[in-house]
Amino acid sequence: MIVGGGVAGLSAACHLTNMGWRITLLEKRPFLGGRAYSFLDPIMGTEIDNGQHVFLGCCSEYINLIDTLGGLNDVYIQTSLRVPIVLRERNSYIYSVNWLPTPLNLLPSLITYKHLALSDKARIFTALSKIFFVNIKKNKTYLENMTFEKWLSENYQKTSSIMPFWDLIIKATLNSSCEKVSAYMGTRIFKEGFLHYKNGGNIGYSKIGLSNLISKNIHQILSTTGGEILTNAEVSGILTDNELVTGVSLRNTNKHSVHKIESDAVISAIPWDKINLIAPQSNSMETKKVFSTPALTHGSIITLHIWLNKPVMNSDFIAILGSELQWIFNKTKMHETASNGQQLTISISDAEKYMSWSKKTLRNFFIEELIKSFPSINETNIVRFLVIKHPQATFISKPGVENIRYPQKTSFKNLYFAGDWTNTDWPSTMESAVISGRLAAQQLNNLIMETK
Repeated sequence: MIVGGGVAGLSAACHLTNMGWRITLLEKRPFLGGRAYSFLDPIMGTEIDNGQHVFLGCCSEYINLIDTLGGLNDVYIQTSLRVPIVLRERNSYIYSVNWLPTPLNLLPSLITYKHLALSDKARIFTALSKIFFVNIKKNKTYLENMTFEKWLSENYQKTSSIMPFWDLIIKATLNSSCEKVSAYMGTRIFKEGFLHYKNGGNIGYSKIGLSNLISKNIHQILSTTGGEILTNAEVSGILTDNELVTGVSLRNTNKHSVHKIESDAVISAIPWDKINLIAPQSNSMETKKVFSTPALTHGSIITLHIWLNKPVMNSDFIAILGSELQWIFNKTKMHETASNGQQLTISISDAEKYMSWSKKTLRNFFIEELIKSFPSINETNIVRFLVIKHPQATFISKPGVENIRYPQKTSFKNLYFAGDWTNTDWPSTMESAVISGRLAAQQLNNLIMETK
């Protein structure tokens, strides 16, 4: 039994089904996807994603999951990295050159990058070379105990290069800034995403709504071993007998009564701050320890959906420096929609300061920011403005976080955790969620096979 129909739960379900297990997947909402879902906007009549989810070429396990679900034709992946970056209406690019080996494939981009001084470019290439050659896993303890900003300072990076280069990547991938994240995860992002694999930094995105992409063919896959998916199924607690989990209790739709479902094993694939809500009714210290909330910190994201009555942007996406807009995505082009107007999605990471702002305040502020970047826009061009706040979008990879992430295996012999927050050696991403599901499935299967 798998509790939670997000990316981690779907990953575990696919792996266990492939191993021959019969799966019952329980999701309390009427749809799958977890934090990666889409819904129909009632006013515009178009499907929109709750947030803009992109992935990189190095996210091999997420790409494999999409392939398993039959959705590979519904995603786009760059053949080489190319990101348009705008600073005060001046365009430049970060790109890779496929015929050069790493890390030299980024050198032409760095040389021609307009938003950095020549001295900063030289220092950046030196730091990237150090990341390329250093064994970050061997140095994990050292790197995990300092911020990435401190590491950059120790490696001769100046403040003038943080915003237009280092923070540009870190905020987009870690939902925080160099001054907050650990040097381990910061160096890992650059090594895995841009230096280790030639196409590791290539950007990918879904061409259809996330719910359709994530849940594509999952029912058919689970049915091959007699499995099923139950939505609107809210788990109220884990059932145990001594050191074994025996199933779960489900809260009925009236919220007052429960019924029980037995199972051979359980994978809990729900968020880290919710695991205490499904703890077994037990006073034992061990049970309380297993279901205690890990000391992680939430990171916030705000997503703005804006419909215009005319097109203003040609690229799939752009990054904007010196503006609160950060990243703008051309959803009309990405979803290959025929329209006389244009739908833009603006993704704002590390957005804690905006969580308390009203929709009107957010609209006034960010429309003004948008007009600064696209002077041809005025208020009459705005057809619709929609705000989606994600106060618990990710966890922040602060120094020391890698030491407190939970393993997939618990002290109960047949209970496992899955989720991007578990110990995967990846930050809070869809790739981490997929890896966690695979690890939980493999460990569970190995243990049960051994006992048989």
